[in-house]
Amino acid sequence: MDKLDAVKRTIATPPGPRPQFFSDPAIDQLLDITVAMAGEMAVLYERLDSLERLIEKAGLADRATIEGYQPDPATLAERMKWNEAFVMRVFNAAAAGASGRAPGQTE
Repeated sequence: MDKLDAVKRTIATPPGPRPQFFSDPAIDQLLDITVAMAGEMAVLYERLDSLERLIEKAGLADRATIEGYQPDPATLAERMKWNEAFVMRVFNAAAAGASGRAPGQTE
């Protein structure tokens, strides 16, 4: 057994009832979402930092060049398309939770 197995077991079988910190369970849910997103952002930051360091070490670009990058119109359009789809997924899930319907369900 390794450390990862112990972590998986701990996560899979939490002891006792789920703790509630606020009188409104929706606030606890928002806290859970915020903490999960913060964890994801920390992982993304580390990966981005690693990539920038590897790019700089390989002599492909320095950090100032990366910071000064200006995307071309095609790249901007691609990013906008991804961003719109992302926002729709996030707000669809939030609206679904507020209305009691499943995410993606329209009626």
